[in-house]
Amino acid sequence: MSFDKIKSMFNGDHATDTSTQPNRSPTPPLDKKAIFKDVALNDFTPNINLGPNEVAEKQIEAAQYQPFTVNYQSQSPNYDELAKEQQARVNAAEIASINDKETVAFKLSLLLFFRQLVAAFFSHTTLNIFLPQLSLRFGPCYPSSMALPYLISGAIAGALAAFICYFTVTWQLTGGFCLFFYILLSGLTAFRGLAELSGLVTRRRADSMTYGAALFLPSVLFIFILNAIFLRNEPFEGGIFFALATMLSAAFASSLSFDIKQDPVDSFGTMSLKGVLCLALIVCIFTMLIFKLTVACSILGLALLLRLIIGYYFNRHNVLASRQHICVAQLIIMLALMFDLLLLSLNHNILNNDLYTLLSAQHLIALN
Repeated sequence: MSFDKIKSMFNGDHATDTSTQPNRSPTPPLDKKAIFKDVALNDFTPNINLGPNEVAEKQIEAAQYQPFTVNYQSQSPNYDELAKEQQARVNAAEIASINDKETVAFKLSLLLFFRQLVAAFFSHTTLNIFLPQLSLRFGPCYPSSMALPYLISGAIAGALAAFICYFTVTWQLTGGFCLFFYILLSGLTAFRGLAELSGLVTRRRADSMTYGAALFLPSVLFIFILNAIFLRNEPFEGGIFFALATMLSAAFASSLSFDIKQDPVDSFGTMSLKGVLCLALIVCIFTMLIFKLTVACSILGLALLLRLIIGYYFNRHNVLASRQHICVAQLIIMLALMFDLLLLSLNHNILNNDLYTLLSAQHLIALN
């Protein structure tokens, strides 16, 4: 069917030449939609013998044909890739709309939580050196779980140092033994990070002298403060002070991963707001159960102040939140907290009265 004939049909010129054609019945009114379907079918399908199913499919395609709409995307040579990307976006949106609390059972969530707590001991202690295969099996952990392995490491090192001071009655060696056990459990990551951070500050590459100074100076300060703590207090009081200092420093240092860019090579992980709030609540309650209220507020305020100063410095100088930098912040906060506890415990008992009475009943400390 030609275009001129269709045009004449729409103009109402339906008369035919009766001189050359036989008499026919009057022409019925034409359906414009049927004409367009016929045109589309004649234009886009060859005149071949088709089965009934194929004819039906062609008629459906012709009915859906829109002559004034061009799908430029289908004309693209990368149409298949574009379709796959669009389907992938749809699938990602469907997956993101799923509520995890409805799909994961409570028992499974609790099991995964304790699993990552165990994985924290392999991530933040030297257990991964002795059990590498088991460390890979447990995988990564939450950044907020850093405080627990440091608390256990500090408690073990402080208890061993307290036993040495209690049985040998020589406080001169207590700080050295405590530092030895602490490094044996936590490693030298903080000292390596301190050397790297000093290189960033001085804008020089860290050499052997820098690494030596980064190990020597904090160690001397560490031993001096611990010896003074064990000299002025009971041995097990000194162990408790050291364990709490390691826990608080690790908790506040790990919170740096909340608002600092991650290192793509040695990422520490990003802490969520929920993790920050839960960690802050647990640390505050635990600290107030061990120390008196005024002492707990003092050391918590000091740790928060140092955390803000270190975080400001990292953001100002574009320092990434790698494992070494987080461990450096933990070491700095720990030394400051130990010095603060030394000053607070010079003339007064800073432990909670109930805890002090319990330790005195067990003959671990002398009742004043």
